[in-house]
Amino acid sequence: MNKKIITIVFSLALTLLYFGNSYASTPLQYGDRLYDPALRLSFPKDANLAHSVGFTYTGSGGMMLLNDAIRFIQDLNDQAYLGYRNWRLPTLSELKHLYNTDGISYVYKDSSRGLPFDNLKTYYWADGQKSFSFISGTEISFAAYRFVLPVAPLQFYRYQPFYPRPLYKLPVYPLPETLKRIFIMSSNWLRLLFIITHSVVNFCLHRDLSKHY
Repeated sequence: MNKKIITIVFSLALTLLYFGNSYASTPLQYGDRLYDPALRLSFPKDANLAHSVGFTYTGSGGMMLLNDAIRFIQDLNDQAYLGYRNWRLPTLSELKHLYNTDGISYVYKDSSRGLPFDNLKTYYWADGQKSFSFISGTEISFAAYRFVLPVAPLQFYRYQPFYPRPLYKLPVYPLPETLKRIFIMSSNWLRLLFIITHSVVNFCLHRDLSKHY
């Protein structure tokens, strides 16, 4: 009986350990797009995209007013940037996840801990007129100018504009990556199914053997 309990507990521990590690990894890179499996969010690889593409705003170096940040995100949606039309400002909890779990920090931006973002800056707008510091990893008081890091929630269908008219020469990827996403998710579920099946088989074997003793 003790062997049965130990086998089940050990299998469940392996399952939790696997899924905990799989969702605590750094974002995955697909061209100019980063995808975080835990948040199920996509990010531009360029963390100062507005400045890089020449977006017109009030400010300098990529720091802009909140109204300009909202207008920039609307432009991304109008152009279906990277095939998405659901770009938005991140929440504080999402930015904290990047800092605390994924290890994204402005202080360590030049080391392996701060990858894979390019042009990572210090202070970013968050939803609800809030802002976040990639230096301290905390919410900071309201200020007029901040950088912008758009996010796009997971969707299996990515828009493919028939007549793309990029205003700032933003690349639009015509091929969806649906199969890649299905493979990532299905591989995790298949491994979970294997672990559960292994546990059940062990349990049945121990039960059958116990009848003979």
